Amino acid sequence: MATHLPALGGHFIMAENEVAGSNMVYGAGLGGGRAMTSSSSTGISLMQEVFSLMSSMEVPCVVVNMARGGPGLGNLGPSQGDYFQATRGVVTGATG
Repeated sequence: MATHLPALGGHFIMAENEVAGSNMVYGAGLGGGRAMTSSSSTGISLMQEVFSLMSSMEVPCVVVNMARGGPGLGNLGPSQGDYFQATRGVVTGATG
């Protein structure tokens, strides 16, 4: 996105966290710009207060909720494997 959006006439801004990102989208929408944001699973939960405000004021935006594997509620079993191996001597996620 950071590479391709400027070539298409858009702007890419990396926010420091989800709350800042959702407020940037809110400001852009209030100013008449077209804006979108994205996050995954728990990050979207952090944006809900701003989305609720935007909804009540009918400020348009696009929100992309991505799914990802790995640590952070994406795929808990394998990411906890090293913990269980170190504390219990068991390997989780193995088939057989």
